[in-house]
Amino acid sequence: MMPIRPKFLTLLLLAMCLSLPGCKKVNKDLTKVNFDKVKVGMTSGEVEAILGRGEDDPEGLGLSEGSSVAGAAGIGGDLSSVSRPRSTTKWVKWGDDKKFIRIGFDNGKVADGKIESKGL
Repeated sequence: MMPIRPKFLTLLLLAMCLSLPGCKKVNKDLTKVNFDKVKVGMTSGEVEAILGRGEDDPEGLGLSEGSSVAGAAGIGGDLSSVSRPRSTTKWVKWGDDKKFIRIGFDNGKVADGKIESKGL
């Protein structure tokens, strides 16, 4: 019988850990206290100093910002609603679907009414 090599055992253990949800890195900055520190007008750098680095969130686009199929196709409304520019809000998310902070940035700053959280 061949002995198990330490390198192989280490790689196997690492692969098992990465495949388990419990081994994911937990963002210790994802708290109600830190959420309350985020204010309208802060830069993305100021927010990252509080929450750490977030991930771009294309799902952060709200219905009022033209995410409906009819709105995107320009169906309905008057001519001014068809020619209205698309939202330039960039959404960033910290956390997962159960516990998160999601923030919309306009021109690199936290936008009014675009700070939300869940599960904090």
